[in-house]
Amino acid sequence: MNEKKLLAFDTETSKPIINMKRWRYERPLGISCGTTITSDKDMQIWHGGEEPDGRLREKMPATKCRELARYLIEMHARGYTILTWNGLEFDFDILAEECQDEALRKDLAKLALNHIDIFFTVFSETGSLVSLDAAARGMGLPGKAYGIRGEDAPKLWRQSREMQEKVLKYNAQDVQLTMALHDVICEKGYLQWTTGRWKLTKDSIPTVAVALTGPEPDTSWMTEPVTRLDFCKWIKASLSEMDLPHCLRSQSHSSRDGRKSPYVTHNVPSPPQTNPKAWSKDEEQRLLDAFDAGIGINELMQIHDRSRNAVVARLHRLGRILPGESIRSN
Repeated sequence: MNEKKLLAFDTETSKPIINMKRWRYERPLGISCGTTITSDKDMQIWHGGEEPDGRLREKMPATKCRELARYLIEMHARGYTILTWNGLEFDFDILAEECQDEALRKDLAKLALNHIDIFFTVFSETGSLVSLDAAARGMGLPGKAYGIRGEDAPKLWRQSREMQEKVLKYNAQDVQLTMALHDVICEKGYLQWTTGRWKLTKDSIPTVAVALTGPEPDTSWMTEPVTRLDFCKWIKASLSEMDLPHCLRSQSHSSRDGRKSPYVTHNVPSPPQTNPKAWSKDEEQRLLDAFDAGIGINELMQIHDRSRNAVVARLHRLGRILPGESIRSN
């Protein structure tokens, strides 16, 4: 039984992102809300407070962001290991920016290096970019609910208090899933998803700093190969060379554009022009049902009378696979 004290956290951006390929160029994005939960079940919801009309503020003010940052730092000092899913590249970076405090930015950069990012660790050892939903379903846990995708949250947050409550529940579910995945991975010794499997080689999932020390994963299958250092650009910009771990000192990065996650649309093949017919809602649902039932890509191509690229691109757009992720043929 894993007895490590953990604190999982996740945030949602306030500003809708127009181009996910270049989200960094649309900064500042703000934070609408966030959730933290400890392994002893202490959950806290973070937002900017109510407006006179009863709705929650569109974004958390810098004072509230600093409160969240100091809470994470304090809990780490009290022996809790911070836990995220892709928090290294996104949540920590955005929080550091929104705090508008250089000292806190440096402290958050150091904390990011010493926390567990399951997404990053799996990538570091396998070269696979696995979504939270795919990992949860692969391990027999309930996937994401509430009918929301991450990119939808900022728009929904601006609609009504009812929609804001829905976003809060969605965000809280993400941290609960992250915590549950950590526990089941440590219990079973592996993580599996539709197209792959990762074996835990030690008693616990390593921190970012430890994951950075291993050999670079094979990402030759990517159109624009991603390196582990791409996740750490903001950390290199925040800390002096002396404060950086040796593996991050004077290192170059790939040419990948800044973006919320390394599994967004930068590597999605475009549907071929020879088969441009639109996908109906009914056909999309049939595709999802068949894919979730384990039907391979060859049979999916026959069922829908579409090319491999068209099926793969649609599965990515619907959130079932990642760019470049291999799919079993049968």
